[in-house]
Amino acid sequence: MRTLTCQLHTFDRIRTGIPDTLQIMNLLIVEDEKELLSSMNDYLTGVGMKCTLAENLDQALLAIRDNDFTCILLDIGLPDGSGFKVIEAMQQKEHT
Repeated sequence: MRTLTCQLHTFDRIRTGIPDTLQIMNLLIVEDEKELLSSMNDYLTGVGMKCTLAENLDQALLAIRDNDFTCILLDIGLPDGSGFKVIEAMQQKEHT
């Protein structure tokens, strides 16, 4: 938990320099560790960002199909496949 706290503190320092218009972002968070996913969601929604959560590859691919995201926080090592497939799906969506 100490690592997460440090990472969020670092994000908070970075966030203070971001214009308000960029703080309202539509994020996809892909993370299979529920505690980490919940902590990231709580923090990021608390600073005004809209978050969609995915705990596995299938959920992430469905979210990408149905939404447009400003940013994706992606765990590469997912239990049901590689997070790189999420990147491939985003690239394919951009070209259609």
